[in-house]
Amino acid sequence: MQHVDDLQNQAALRLARDADPDGERTIGVLTKPDALTKGAVGNRQKWRDVIEGKSHPLKHGYYCVRLPDDDERKRNLSRAESQKIAADFFEAIAPWNAIADRNRFGVPNFVANISELLVKLIEKNLTKLKEKVQQLLDDCEAQLRLLPVLTMGEPMTEVCSRITQFCADFQSAVFGESHKLELVQPNKRRYNGLKDEIFRTRPNFTTSLIIRDADYVKETSPQPAGPVIDLNHVKQAIADSVGWELPTHVPYDATKNFIRGFTSQWDGLALSCFNDIFATTSDFVQECVRKHFGQFKSFETQVAAIVQHDLDQCRDGTQHTLNDLLLKLEQVPFHTQNTEFFRSQWQFWCQYYHGRSGHHWCNFERTHNDEAIQVMAVVRAYFEVAYKRVIDYVPLTIEHELNQTLAAHFQDSLLNRFLGKMGTPDQMKALLTEDPSLAKKREFLEDRRTRLQQIKRRLEEVRKDVVNGVDDASVEHQSY
Repeated sequence: MQHVDDLQNQAALRLARDADPDGERTIGVLTKPDALTKGAVGNRQKWRDVIEGKSHPLKHGYYCVRLPDDDERKRNLSRAESQKIAADFFEAIAPWNAIADRNRFGVPNFVANISELLVKLIEKNLTKLKEKVQQLLDDCEAQLRLLPVLTMGEPMTEVCSRITQFCADFQSAVFGESHKLELVQPNKRRYNGLKDEIFRTRPNFTTSLIIRDADYVKETSPQPAGPVIDLNHVKQAIADSVGWELPTHVPYDATKNFIRGFTSQWDGLALSCFNDIFATTSDFVQECVRKHFGQFKSFETQVAAIVQHDLDQCRDGTQHTLNDLLLKLEQVPFHTQNTEFFRSQWQFWCQYYHGRSGHHWCNFERTHNDEAIQVMAVVRAYFEVAYKRVIDYVPLTIEHELNQTLAAHFQDSLLNRFLGKMGTPDQMKALLTEDPSLAKKREFLEDRRTRLQQIKRRLEEVRKDVVNGVDDASVEHQSY
């Protein structure tokens, strides 16, 4: 540095301040002091002010070194001879010989002091560096553990093993042994929703005679979805149904029409529930396919196609069972063998619609005087019977015909496909070719882990190397 006046404008100093604002790792070095002429009194004083810390101070101060000139380099002087010339220069020439701190002059002093400073900085920051490297290494290892394990076994064995694991995983989920949050619990919530939806289809009968006190009955939520049906409405429905019945005989058509009013809604509700369950099952199956086969794109694609075929077949079969078998059973004739429950419900609703509290029971064998209330009680009693069986049979049908059937069929479908039509060793090996993007990620992480391990080992050795370097430098410079 020949011009101390330009010190503040030097790019190196600006970079040092940006990288080391606290000055912990910055040392100033003044070079070519022999370039100052005897007449440059002002510049010599500025250099002295810098070295003594009066101008442009740095936390670790400045050093001044004299390097060999062109003539000395031509003479091929030894290091010891060059250091002797520099030492004599600083001892004989003003203002250097007047500066009290003699450790600020010459390359040997600079090397020794900077080495000691380096050791201190390393001791201060080495622990943090090692912790940071270990954290990066742990993160890298964690990401590698998330990757699927590379297959090392015989290809056909590996293919069979993955198919078996996939099928066992799905089967255990279907029967509630695993993945409960992903399959069983969402399905149960949807079936509970179906229960509420069907309960809302109950006929909304009412009479001015109903007394709803705390000791009797209260309709529970959710409230009926249909319009209010009062006594006059029921009486009109009976009148509209009269044919050649004898007097006092209540036409059965009136009862059937009210029953058909709620049972006709159950097809749509049941199929809506099934569609939701099917969507949940499909999503879960696809996630299982990704989990077990996603490492191998070709394998995953072919498995997904087979699984989708089975899903479609089971969907159609379950819809057929719901439509043509189960829900048709709730159409004419309206019938139940559960006569004891029906009788108790009929008596209960007779009493309810008459608004009587206490324990009065109607006589099932004799016709009630009020025909409308009799129809209301019969219809509501039949609703209770049919409602209870439907809210059980729809979920059971879906679970048996869809989920359990899939669990039973997947393994046969997959093994027949891959061991029957694609059973050659080359085809098995091709199935187990890792997805290129996954292979690239694995290669990157393994390379990163190797480099971090190397850095970790080097950090464990670096302090010893630096300390040995300081000791060697001290011995070397003492010999000058």
